[in-house]
Amino acid sequence: MNKNIKYKFPEFSEALLKLKPEEFLGVAHFLGVKLYTEEKDEKNNPVPKDAELIINEVLAKYETLGRKVRRELLKIVKQAGK
Repeated sequence: MNKNIKYKFPEFSEALLKLKPEEFLGVAHFLGVKLYTEEKDEKNNPVPKDAELIINEVLAKYETLGRKVRRELLKIVKQAGK
């Protein structure tokens, strides 16, 4: 992780905490994080992933973004959390 990501990473994490659940799921969807596992339950419905796993995947995807996209996403997340 380079120093710019280390500086902005806590800021992004804190901004995520202020989001409503549906806003957080929108960020996860934007980043391409899958919300369901490959498993099916007894009614053949997909099994949702644990929230902790989704959060970790969102943070991991954020680290892989380019600088401009990270900056814009951070602005959007901060604005949505107000």
